[in-house]
Amino acid sequence: ADTRPPPLARSARGDTYHVEAILDAARMQLTRAPWHFVQHYLVKWVGYPMSDCTWEPHFNLKPPHAAPDAWECVEAFLRRQR
Repeated sequence: ADTRPPPLARSARGDTYHVEAILDAARMQLTRAPWHFVQHYLVKWVGYPMSDCTWEPHFNLKPPHAAPDAWECVEAFLRRQR
């Protein structure tokens, strides 16, 4: 049986989930603007296996696009990188 938690919220922009941790960071090209590079973070989602981690652009991890704890996880990751 699937034990993954449901999204916190659903909207036309997509579902919102809790972030457990940020595992890595990289600058990546945007698909819709290949000349533009944006900071992305590898996200471990609460209640989901490592195989479901996703690379998310920084703006997907800030309100109103993400759960309130998402950017706190980014900041904690950045502190660990210093």
